[in-house]
Amino acid sequence: MYGLVPGSSVADFTQNAKSTKAQVIGQISGIVVAHILFAFASVFIIIGGSIYLGHQEWNILNYHQ
Repeated sequence: MYGLVPGSSVADFTQNAKSTKAQVIGQISGIVVAHILFAFASVFIIIGGSIYLGHQEWNILNYHQ
């Protein structure tokens, strides 16, 4: 299990930054983009579940069976 996930640290992500400002902008924009992608993926999963089940489920915990 542990062999499947590559180890990384903040230093790995920041070693090629041109400046501290560029590093901060990159990390903040990366978090924003990741949150937006996660939100879209969540919506599409919920829509897919609604299509599969044939009705809209408002309690998301009912999808987990």
